[in-house]
Amino acid sequence: MTYFFTNYIAAWIDLLGQTAELEQIPLIPHSPEEHESFIKTLKPTFGRVQAFRKLVEDAHTQMTKPLSLPSESYSDNQRAVFKKHTTSNVSFSFIADSALMIISLHGDQDSIPPVYSIYTLFEHLSLMILSSLAGSAPLRGAMELGVCSKFDDGSLYGQAISRAHSIESKRTHYPRIIIGPNLANYLDIIIKECQESSLSIPEKNLLLLWSSNIKESCEYDTYDGQLILSYLKLCKKRADQDQKSYEKLLKLASCFIDQSLSEYRTVGDVKLSERYSLLKKYFQQNNCWMAN
Repeated sequence: MTYFFTNYIAAWIDLLGQTAELEQIPLIPHSPEEHESFIKTLKPTFGRVQAFRKLVEDAHTQMTKPLSLPSESYSDNQRAVFKKHTTSNVSFSFIADSALMIISLHGDQDSIPPVYSIYTLFEHLSLMILSSLAGSAPLRGAMELGVCSKFDDGSLYGQAISRAHSIESKRTHYPRIIIGPNLANYLDIIIKECQESSLSIPEKNLLLLWSSNIKESCEYDTYDGQLILSYLKLCKKRADQDQKSYEKLLKLASCFIDQSLSEYRTVGDVKLSERYSLLKKYFQQNNCWMAN
């Protein structure tokens, strides 16, 4: 077969706690009592994974919805420019209790960075991680860039996926999304690429707007210096659209973190206690802690 290689951005998102939960599933039931016990173990395993997958699917639906211009007073050319640079090309797939979200960097003839796709992915990953904490089903993940190609069945394979998965499993530690070094370097140069493109001034300005939003969406974690997605900052940015729902998510997430921290301290689980302490500290640093 013929392979076409290009750079991709991969986000590997993992639903936490499933290994332990799956081990609670008993043998296939043979009596009504065994059946009842068996069913109880399915909610935190198959049920939770199903809810996670729906969260990803809903996020993708929102990501790929076309933006509408705020006014009717635009020319056809302006509308075409707006549509060109506000179209998301994020795709996704599932692997067990993980999701893989992908952006191809193979653009059109202008080789314009897919800044809108990157920003919408950042934005919706932020909503996903906060919603998951509010729903007592924490996520963590990593994003990275690298060379990939597709097999005949359309499945993607390559560096970006391997790197993102490696970072998620070895360095993420607690619910957050780490941005890998190759992607970080790319984010540093996209503003320059947009400025040096051969596009018209209106197009450049639109791309630079998304580029600056992307840069503002990242921060260095005070815990270990990792570059991470500022998911609380991005969620706060969207809060004007529905302040009540945003505050409800923060309260539910804070209560879940507090409850988890208390439970892990009670049973003497030092590793998980430390991780949820870090998560609580992150919420507090962003003035988002709302537990009683």
